[in-house]
Amino acid sequence: MCAARGEPVVVLEDDARIDMERFNQFLQQIQEARGSYECVRLFKNKSKRQRAYVVETLRDVRICKFTKGHMSTTGYFLTPSGARKLLLHAEEWLLPVDMYMDQFWRNGVECFGLIPPCLTNGDEFESMIGYVSKASKANRNSWQRLRRELYALINNLLKIHHNICFRLANRRLPEFKE
Repeated sequence: MCAARGEPVVVLEDDARIDMERFNQFLQQIQEARGSYECVRLFKNKSKRQRAYVVETLRDVRICKFTKGHMSTTGYFLTPSGARKLLLHAEEWLLPVDMYMDQFWRNGVECFGLIPPCLTNGDEFESMIGYVSKASKANRNSWQRLRRELYALINNLLKIHHNICFRLANRRLPEFKE
């Protein structure tokens, strides 16, 4: 819809809790942004051991580049160019959408987010995502385990390479420290 209409959209999951004041401020201030942000996650990054670099400070919010994906799709601002890139790299779905979006080194849509965020997750809904049981994991054969480990290794190396290239091209960006 975003790509077809040629207009930015905000996508929200059904359990997103919105801080309306911050949300409205973001929507106003993104119009004034110097950078072109194809996708901005509007919630706190849930990844462990990730770094954030301040790309731009608007009046009330910082737009940061994160070195790891947010591990969710609670809510995000998406532009038509970002939507087209996501669609271009999604001909075949092998991963859940949040994991796919987190792979910015593959889909070409950089991982930007807000500090402070304007969304959180509500806790009134239980996740409908099915997780693999320990018994099922134990039944994987050696080839399946090796394939999984190789896939993870290759993805980590690609992510590290992408982040090093970003950092070299943007040396002046300060790291966000809480």
